[in-house]
Amino acid sequence: MLFFNMEFNNPKTGLIFLITCVLGCQNIPQGIKPATETIKVTQNGSPKPQSLAQQALTSNNQYLSRSVVISTAAKAEFERAVALLANNELSLAKSAFESLSRTVPLLSGPWLKLGDIAVKRQQPDIAIALYQTALDKNKHNYFARNRLALLYRQQGLFKKAENEYQQALASWPGFNIARLNLGILYDLYLGHKPEALEQYRLYQKLNTLQGHKLNKQVKGWVADLSRQVANQAVKSEEQDNG
Repeated sequence: MLFFNMEFNNPKTGLIFLITCVLGCQNIPQGIKPATETIKVTQNGSPKPQSLAQQALTSNNQYLSRSVVISTAAKAEFERAVALLANNELSLAKSAFESLSRTVPLLSGPWLKLGDIAVKRQQPDIAIALYQTALDKNKHNYFARNRLALLYRQQGLFKKAENEYQQALASWPGFNIARLNLGILYDLYLGHKPEALEQYRLYQKLNTLQGHKLNKQVKGWVADLSRQVANQAVKSEEQDNG
């Protein structure tokens, strides 16, 4: 038997199998130094706080901290099911993930993938129920929360979507796609422009720290929102002084 976390998506395989750390081990993204190594000291000897983005990346990833004991056979079956889903063989993938949900009942990953299949079949209500089951298995599965929030947003349930994004980021503040989606929700659906600007800026900083190229589209959104927020601040001040 091996200790693995089978649920973290990878661009190539759809998942990363994370060998469990010994007690006290922290999950730090590859290439990012632990927080204690990034704190700078000012001339008077007091520590200079990290940027919010650096803090987000080096914070405890509660999702990856949770591991489940699985067999080598179950690991191979999960990989096979992911490949079936990637090839759009939905019926076969569904059967494989349903079987895994019975053989490894503590894993949230099979329920997440079953939700994805329901989305592909344009069954949003079924997908919502399946993502919620994934969260029953692991409340820190921020992938499930992000998907759930998108479905809530599509249904006009903006406050429920906001709550799911916020809980995803509480499980790991470095989960950048949820931060971008939260910014979009604030910007286009809730009209919370300053909050949207904050999320967009933090998203860009996180992208830079992770070695990704600057998102030019989001850069444009930041520039546009910066003008809107500044203009609104001027108008509010004029009204207060008027």
